Amino acid sequence: MENCFASLLYEHLLIWIDDLLLYAADIDTYLVKLAELFSLLNQFGLKLSGKKTSLYQTQTKWCGKVIDGQGIRHDPERIKSLRALPYPRTAGELQQFVCAINWMRSSIIDFARLVDPLQHKLDSALASTKRARRVAAGIGTALNADERRAFDRVKDALLMQPSSIFLTMKRLRAYSPTHQTWGLRSLSCK
Repeated sequence: MENCFASLLYEHLLIWIDDLLLYAADIDTYLVKLAELFSLLNQFGLKLSGKKTSLYQTQTKWCGKVIDGQGIRHDPERIKSLRALPYPRTAGELQQFVCAINWMRSSIIDFARLVDPLQHKLDSALASTKRARRVAAGIGTALNADERRAFDRVKDALLMQPSSIFLTMKRLRAYSPTHQTWGLRSLSCK
């Protein structure tokens, strides 16, 4: 995929497995890059899923994040779902929570220290067995008071995540809230 779209990659296109995100600072550039993308798709015999394609978006959800002219932040619905999780009763539930927040680790301040008690609990619960989700689901685990506090602190930290801002290479400046980035959301290639 990266070889196919090298001319657009990281300047106007991001790729995650088979999902594409085409973007531009203005509509005219967007239309030029969209035509170039379609040309490359045709050249390499790739097709898009019409059901998963969105054009001309100024805000989109992509790979669990909301992207718009103000920056990049984690999807608030995902954060709300994680914060609503009760204390885990099995190693499988704890493993699922740790893996889900690990996806957000780069924007959680002091992530390693916050999650350490939970990771130790998970490691000790799975020490004598496989780490497969099926196996972990059958291992009961009860969090002690310190582990419960760690669980709550991690969930609280999800609310304090900063948004990433877009920077230009010519000079470092945040795009204004009124700046619109035109984009093409989550195209799946087959």
